[in-house]
Amino acid sequence: MSLLRYLPQKPTPQFLILEVDTFLKDLSLGNLLAEARYEAALGDCPDIAPITSIQEILASEYGFESWDQLFQHVKLIDQVEKDIEDLRASYHNASSTDERQIILQGHHSIKRFENLDPTEQFLSDHDARVLLANKREFAHWVKYHAYLHLVPEVQKVIEAIESNDIESLQRILIDYQHAANPKWVPGFTEVDDQFSNLINDCIPLFRVSRAVFEGKIPRGKIEYEFIKLLTNFGADIEFDHGHPLTAAVSFGAQETTRTLLDFGANVDGSDEDGTPMALAIRFGQTEIIELLVEKGAKLDMRFAAATGDLSRVKWFVNADGSLASGAGELTDPFKRNRSVIYPKTQQTILSQAFLNATRFFHFDISDFLLECGTDISAIIPGLDQTGTALHWCSYVPLNTPVKKVSTRVKYLLDNGADPLIETPNGQKAMDWANTPEIKKLLQTYAHAPPAE
Repeated sequence: MSLLRYLPQKPTPQFLILEVDTFLKDLSLGNLLAEARYEAALGDCPDIAPITSIQEILASEYGFESWDQLFQHVKLIDQVEKDIEDLRASYHNASSTDERQIILQGHHSIKRFENLDPTEQFLSDHDARVLLANKREFAHWVKYHAYLHLVPEVQKVIEAIESNDIESLQRILIDYQHAANPKWVPGFTEVDDQFSNLINDCIPLFRVSRAVFEGKIPRGKIEYEFIKLLTNFGADIEFDHGHPLTAAVSFGAQETTRTLLDFGANVDGSDEDGTPMALAIRFGQTEIIELLVEKGAKLDMRFAAATGDLSRVKWFVNADGSLASGAGELTDPFKRNRSVIYPKTQQTILSQAFLNATRFFHFDISDFLLECGTDISAIIPGLDQTGTALHWCSYVPLNTPVKKVSTRVKYLLDNGADPLIETPNGQKAMDWANTPEIKKLLQTYAHAPPAE
C-alpha cells in the first residue's frame, strides 16, 4: 500500500477527477515519479494505465478501500460545504429578524445562539458550522465533522442505533462487521487528525448509552441486545480509554452500565474525564454508584463517602487522626479542568469526602468527618466553579424534590456553614440556589430579609 496521504480540508469531486487526470497525464509523458508510484502500488506500469487502476491507487493512498467509497465520501463533504454556504445565504437573505430567529433554532442551538443579534445580516462561517452540526444533533462541529469522515457503513450503524432499529443494525454488521469498531477515521487532514481520539459520539457503543439517555432506545432488555450484537461483531468494549462505560455512567444508563460490566468492561477503567465511579458521583447517579460497588469498584475515602459506607470511611482514619495511605488515591471525582493541579492534603481529601457524603444525604458520615476536623466552609478544591459544600448542595437537580434538598442545606447551616462565603468569582450559595424555597432558607440563616 502506498504511503498514506491526507485529503484537503474541503475536498471536492472535481479535485479527485483532476488528480486522476494528472496522474494519467504524468504516466503518458513518462514521468519517473508517477511510474514509480504506480509500480509501488500495482506492479509493472503498462503502456496505457487503465483509469480504474489509477482511481484505486488514489483511494488506497487516502486510506479508503475503494474509489467508490472515496468518491462518495468527498461528495458528502462537498455537499456539507454547500449546505453551510446555503445556510449563510438563507440567513443573509432573510427578510426579518423573526425569519433569522427560526434559522437559528436547532437541537442544541437555543443557548448557543441566544445572544446572537438577529439584526446582524451575516452569519459567520464558524457559527454556520456549529448551527449545521446542531441541526444534525451534534453539539459541536468537530464531532459532526468526525462523523462525516466515518465510512458509510459506520454511519449506517450509528443511524440504526439512534433509530432503535436492531434488525437493520444486524444486517449491516453481517455485511460489514468492522463497522462495530471504527478505530480509524480515514480521510482526515493533518489539522483535523488531532481530534480522531475525541470523537466518542461516533463510537457505536457510546451511541447506545446516548440513545438510551435521549429516549430513542427504551430502557431494559433492548439495551442488552444492542450491546450484545455490537460486541459479538468486534466492538471494543474499552475503546478509547474506556469511553463506552464512562459514557453509560455519565448518561445515567444503568442497565447499559451493568451490561458493559457483564461483558468485561473494566469497572475502574479511566478516560480523560475520570473513572466510572468518579463520574457516577459527579452526576449524582446513586443507583449506578451502588452497581459499581457491587461490581468491585475501588474506593478511596472520598468515593466511600459517596457510597454511604461509614465503616470504610473510618478505615481511612488512623488512631492519631491522620489519614491512612490511599485515602485520596483515586481519580479526583470533581476535577473538570485537568490542567489545574492541587495538592491532595488531608484537608482537601476531607472536604471532598464531606461534600460527597452530604450530597448523597449520608449525614452520619458527614458528622464523622466534621469530628475529624473537616472545615465545613472550605472551598472544595479541584472544581471548575469552586464553591463550598453549601454552594454545591443548594442547587436542586432536575426531578429532585425541593424538600429533600432543603434537609441537606439545613444540615449544613445548622452545623455552622457560612452562607455569606463567596467563590473566587464573587458568588454566594444564594447565587447557586435555583428554587425560592432554598433561597429563603439561606436568607433566613444569613439574617437577611426573606425573598418577596
